[in-house]
Amino acid sequence: MQHSHEQVIKSAYERSPELVEKVLPTAYAYMYRYLARLSLTAGDAAKAVHFINQALAANSSIFYRDPRSLLTLVAVPLAPLAKLVIKGSLGSAEYTANN
Repeated sequence: MQHSHEQVIKSAYERSPELVEKVLPTAYAYMYRYLARLSLTAGDAAKAVHFINQALAANSSIFYRDPRSLLTLVAVPLAPLAKLVIKGSLGSAEYTANN
């Protein structure tokens, strides 16, 4: 998916470099943020961290201009902790059947 997104951005740049060049960092930041979200959804926290770091490097301003981006930025480092908490709480639950 990353490759296809990069191809779209590259194609747009090749068609209109004067228009696209100024928004390239933002386009890449949003692409990487999206890939970080997909990685979180898939349960791959390490890949989500990788993509969120790329988004920060491309254009960190999306994280204070866009609430969804900020939410993703906060969710990525919390994902491993949330997984542990959920696993711990589910692992300690006891099932009792009423006969």
